[in-house]
Amino acid sequence: MISALESIASIFIVIAIGYGLLRSKLLPESASGVLNRIVFDVSIPMLMVTSVYEKFTREMILGSLGGVLISIISVVACYIIARVVFGLADKGEGGNSVFSVLFSFSNTIFMGLPICVAILGQEAATYALIYYFANTTLFWTMGLYFIKKEAKVDEGGHPIVGGLVNLFSAPFAGFLAGLALVFTDARLPEFIFATLKSVGGMATPMSLIIIGMMISRVEFSRELIDRKCVIALAGKFIVLPLLTALLVNYSSMPVLMKKTFVLQAAMPIMAQSAITAKKFGVQEENASFLVGISTALSIVVIPLYVILLQLFYV
Repeated sequence: MISALESIASIFIVIAIGYGLLRSKLLPESASGVLNRIVFDVSIPMLMVTSVYEKFTREMILGSLGGVLISIISVVACYIIARVVFGLADKGEGGNSVFSVLFSFSNTIFMGLPICVAILGQEAATYALIYYFANTTLFWTMGLYFIKKEAKVDEGGHPIVGGLVNLFSAPFAGFLAGLALVFTDARLPEFIFATLKSVGGMATPMSLIIIGMMISRVEFSRELIDRKCVIALAGKFIVLPLLTALLVNYSSMPVLMKKTFVLQAAMPIMAQSAITAKKFGVQEENASFLVGISTALSIVVIPLYVILLQLFYV
């Protein structure tokens, strides 16, 4: 318990550094965008390669495939619950497709991955990527489809096909490269592995600094707090994590995988939700606000879930 709390304290100290760097104007507003690109396109892919290559065997990975199904079931079930709840709560303002996405999808890369690694160890990285795969696949297919449908957008071609293109990000490419190395029994030269591990090791602290910068931009507005926003936050921080915990509790997956999935489910709202809402003109202001406020609230929520994980999964 003490080590977990110390890990949390360390995480939020680094987040506070990012917050202070932007608020004090030691770094310009554009700095987070530059750091974001470095982390997402360079550091995290290298972390994925080394995590899979160093920590996992072919048998361990094949044994994790059931986790993909469980994470898909939990997100889909949560999305269905959201559609029903927002359908009942709707008074003609619309935007239920976006609110359902905010209710159901987690920030699994920039927050989920570094926090899972920092709290649970580097062995959790591959499990975090398994959840990321399910979460991201469903967002860019099911989530995107219903947002476009509500926005009455027709860009030609099927939105699910277009969504699949978005899955092949740099982190996912790194994950696939790690899998290829494991399944082909390939061995990296030591200097190559050391380079990948060194650059990949920057992913966690740099991601946490970026999170601090994001929080520093959050502007609280009472006008944006309505019943749908409260429902979305409750779904993201209560319904999805508890539903995921219920499903993993009855599975035979490793304890570390169970902890990683629950922690990923408890992460704040997926940042791409706001970007997508803005692109299609559906509840973009509420989406941006909820991404920011959920990130800030995670300072309280994540430690609570870490304590619960320590109590229930020894």
